[in-house]
Amino acid sequence: MATVDLVKKRQTVNTDNDTIIIVDCFETVRGGRTLDVEGFPNKVIVAGHPIIKDGDVYKPMAIDGSNGDKAVGILISSVSVEKPLGAIMVRGSVNVGAFTETTTIEIPESVKTKLNLINFV
Repeated sequence: MATVDLVKKRQTVNTDNDTIIIVDCFETVRGGRTLDVEGFPNKVIVAGHPIIKDGDVYKPMAIDGSNGDKAVGILISSVSVEKPLGAIMVRGSVNVGAFTETTTIEIPESVKTKLNLINFV
């Protein structure tokens, strides 16, 4: 089970593009989820990143998109892997044109097919 240490010192995560990436958010996973970030290579999971569910565990999709068929939603706001408390959108719109060079993920077709209530524009 994924856990988060709530006592660690504060960190700053740049969320400037989050509201540009997540255009509309109509429905979420109520309460969000703590993400299992073991093995995730980046220090920040950016808004718009697909979230998968592996058994009972929620985690960011692999950078290579290999486990996109397990997608359950899209991360709404950028979070640090040190404090991976994720708000997950299940219905809405994502502006993939707003991804920057620091966004190392491309949304694979398997994710777009699985998340048919999310519009990728």
